[in-house]
Amino acid sequence: MPDQVNIIGVYDNPDFSAPVEYTFGLLFSVYGIGYKIIPLNKFKPEEYDHNEILTISYGREDIGRGSRKHIHIYSSDFFDTNYLKLSSMPQVPLQRYENLPVIYSGSGRLDDWIKRSDNLIETNIDIIASSFFMVSRYEEVIVGTRDEHDRFPATASLAYREGFLDRPVVNEYIELLWNWIKDLAPSLKRKQLWPQNKDFAVCLTHDVDRLNKYDTKRALLSTISCMIGKGDRQLFKQATGYLLTHEDPFNTFDLIVQMEEAYDFHSSFFFLARKKDPIMRRYDINKKSIYKEVRKLEERGCEIGLHGSYIAYDNSENLVEEHNKLAEITGHVYGLRMHYLRFNIKDTVKIMEQLGVTYDCSIGFPYDAGFRSGIALPYHLYNFNNGKKSSIIEIPLIFQEPALRQFLVSGIDKATEKIADLVEIVRKYHGCGSILWHNDYFDSVTHPGYLQLYAYIIKYIHESNGIGVSCKEIVNLINRR
Repeated sequence: MPDQVNIIGVYDNPDFSAPVEYTFGLLFSVYGIGYKIIPLNKFKPEEYDHNEILTISYGREDIGRGSRKHIHIYSSDFFDTNYLKLSSMPQVPLQRYENLPVIYSGSGRLDDWIKRSDNLIETNIDIIASSFFMVSRYEEVIVGTRDEHDRFPATASLAYREGFLDRPVVNEYIELLWNWIKDLAPSLKRKQLWPQNKDFAVCLTHDVDRLNKYDTKRALLSTISCMIGKGDRQLFKQATGYLLTHEDPFNTFDLIVQMEEAYDFHSSFFFLARKKDPIMRRYDINKKSIYKEVRKLEERGCEIGLHGSYIAYDNSENLVEEHNKLAEITGHVYGLRMHYLRFNIKDTVKIMEQLGVTYDCSIGFPYDAGFRSGIALPYHLYNFNNGKKSSIIEIPLIFQEPALRQFLVSGIDKATEKIADLVEIVRKYHGCGSILWHNDYFDSVTHPGYLQLYAYIIKYIHESNGIGVSCKEIVNLINRR
């Protein structure tokens, strides 16, 4: 945070200081300008009563102008006795302000959502509670719906049910607040988020679930099946090629890196470190050939992260064991993504903090593209176990390949159109999120069309003045900023 203070955030309810300060900090940090957050009982207006400082207050009643420029956000009853109870969930259908979903509305006696008088702006759009609800994944603590893999499904989310999953609504709140700030303090300037005057960033990530499509037995069976008319020409050529060269179609690392290097991009590869898995047979990370692949990727500027196994998302011992195995090879593990995107907002955050990793990029939906946390920027997770801001930086997952399947079946043009729409949203908000492309999806025989889609994605990012980076690079940029 810059030394010079431009904005003072003041709130009236010290019982909920942690979530309110967490949310204020998230919103203000995006602007890159100096801020301070103070509870009302410690706020001394006379210390900040001059033209260079803007007060943004949050409470059920107008806190009173501590400076000549003042925005007051009337609070809802979200941070109250019903907090963390089912009764605290938003009332649906949601109200709208110029098509912006208002998840929680405030208690002010206003004739409209926003009132402007002199140097005071008042609003009943409870930006603080609404933003906290989304980024903290509050509903996942309250709502018990889970799928067969113990995941919170997109269909259970407020964003899906209210039709704004494809909108980073928290970014929309951030921009709305900034418009009010600029109205009162036009001299304030936001800091550039990304280097080299780039408009946005995308973390390119690859989960390595499977390393081998074939062994000798499977290649022989596939060859025989094709010879008796139960397979196509491409599959026959691939299987016989493996028998001759032992080059596996799922070993696509060179191809991936070459594609990304053409634009000076780098990516993160997440490797499993547990050989036995309840879902399917996996690889042994300690195998010499895999060790060599890992080292080659690192030498070419890629990051190696941990792909937490199916049984590790809620089990500290399992995740520690896997982390330590990978760290023996790489020296240090900065971050991870959970297998099958299994993520429990309470248990997984706690385990990751204990582990000491820097970031996670698991929070997205497996079959639905969009913004699960309502934000197109990395942010610190919230730890509901201790009621504090977490040390873990979350890089939200915008989409993985299965989320595009419904569009690809209608033709590659439909899929590229959806990709372009999502990337343009991230660009609009100068944001950053991750995309996931598994290494086996670059095999055009097993997954036709997905290689071309990935080529389209990285080209589109480049031509749209974006950067494609690894998760580690993004975290380093955030920390330097």
